[in-house]
Amino acid sequence: MDIDKKRIEQIKLLYENYKAPFKYDSHGIGIWDAENNHVADVRGWGRLQYLGEKKGLFIQDSMGYAIAESLTREWRAYKKFLQSINQKS
Repeated sequence: MDIDKKRIEQIKLLYENYKAPFKYDSHGIGIWDAENNHVADVRGWGRLQYLGEKKGLFIQDSMGYAIAESLTREWRAYKKFLQSINQKS
Protein backbone atom coordinates (compact mmCIF):
# COMPACT_ATOMS: atom_id res chain seq x y z
CA MET A 1 0.00 0.00 0.00
CA ASP A 2 1.60 3.28 -1.11
CA ILE A 3 0.31 5.95 1.28
CA ASP A 4 1.79 9.27 2.32
CA LYS A 5 2.54 10.11 5.97
CA LYS A 6 -0.47 12.39 6.39
CA ARG A 7 -2.84 9.62 5.31
CA ILE A 8 -1.14 7.18 7.66
CA GLU A 9 -1.74 9.60 10.55
CA GLN A 10 -5.40 9.94 9.51
CA ILE A 11 -5.83 6.16 9.47
CA LYS A 12 -4.21 5.84 12.90
CA LEU A 13 -6.46 8.54 14.34
CA LEU A 14 -9.61 6.97 12.94
CA TYR A 15 -8.60 3.49 14.06
CA GLU A 16 -7.84 4.71 17.58
CA ASN A 17 -11.17 6.54 17.95
CA TYR A 18 -13.71 4.23 16.34
CA LYS A 19 -14.25 0.50 16.75
CA ALA A 20 -15.72 -1.99 14.30
CA PRO A 21 -18.21 -3.36 13.57
CA PHE A 22 -20.24 -0.40 12.41
CA LYS A 23 -24.01 -0.42 12.27
CA TYR A 24 -26.69 1.65 10.60
CA ASP A 25 -29.73 2.84 12.55
CA SER A 26 -32.52 3.31 10.02
CA HIS A 27 -34.74 5.06 12.59
CA GLY A 28 -32.18 7.73 13.38
CA ILE A 29 -30.41 7.54 10.00
CA GLY A 30 -27.06 7.35 11.74
CA ILE A 31 -24.00 5.15 11.56
CA TRP A 32 -22.54 4.06 14.89
CA ASP A 33 -19.44 2.15 15.90
CA ALA A 34 -19.26 -0.88 18.22
CA GLU A 35 -19.02 1.39 21.27
CA ASN A 36 -22.07 3.45 20.21
CA ASN A 37 -20.04 6.44 19.07
CA HIS A 38 -21.86 8.40 16.38
CA VAL A 39 -19.87 8.28 13.15
CA ALA A 40 -22.10 9.88 10.51
CA ASP A 41 -25.63 10.58 9.33
CA VAL A 42 -26.97 9.29 6.04
CA ARG A 43 -29.11 11.77 4.18
CA GLY A 44 -29.88 12.16 0.51
CA TRP A 45 -33.29 13.70 0.16
CA GLY A 46 -32.23 16.31 -2.35
CA ARG A 47 -32.39 13.65 -5.04
CA LEU A 48 -34.42 10.99 -3.27
CA GLN A 49 -37.49 13.18 -2.75
CA TYR A 50 -38.20 12.92 -6.47
CA LEU A 51 -38.31 9.12 -6.35
CA GLY A 52 -41.23 8.94 -3.93
CA GLU A 53 -41.13 8.46 -0.18
CA LYS A 54 -41.13 4.64 -0.12
CA LYS A 55 -38.41 4.25 -2.74
CA GLY A 56 -36.42 7.15 -1.29
CA LEU A 57 -36.44 5.62 2.19
CA PHE A 58 -35.46 2.24 0.77
CA ILE A 59 -32.50 3.74 -1.10
CA GLN A 60 -31.41 5.80 1.91
CA ASP A 61 -31.49 2.73 4.16
CA SER A 62 -29.70 0.63 1.54
CA MET A 63 -26.92 3.23 1.37
CA GLY A 64 -26.69 3.40 5.17
CA TYR A 65 -26.27 -0.35 5.49
CA ALA A 66 -23.74 -0.40 2.63
CA ILE A 67 -21.66 2.37 4.23
CA ALA A 68 -21.65 0.63 7.64
CA GLU A 69 -20.66 -2.69 6.04
CA SER A 70 -17.92 -0.98 4.01
CA LEU A 71 -16.53 0.76 7.10
CA THR A 72 -16.38 -2.56 8.92
CA ARG A 73 -14.44 -4.16 6.04
CA GLU A 74 -12.13 -1.13 5.81
CA TRP A 75 -11.34 -1.35 9.53
CA ARG A 76 -10.07 -4.90 9.02
CA ALA A 77 -7.80 -3.61 6.25
CA TYR A 78 -6.64 -0.70 8.47
CA LYS A 79 -5.73 -3.15 11.22
CA LYS A 80 -3.60 -5.24 8.86
CA PHE A 81 -2.02 -2.13 7.36
CA LEU A 82 -1.15 -0.62 10.74
CA GLN A 83 0.31 -3.94 11.91
CA SER A 84 2.46 -4.10 8.77
CA ILE A 85 3.90 -0.60 9.19
CA ASN A 86 4.52 -1.19 12.91
CA GLN A 87 6.55 -4.29 12.03
CA LYS A 88 8.67 -2.23 9.63
CA SER A 89 9.43 0.43 12.26
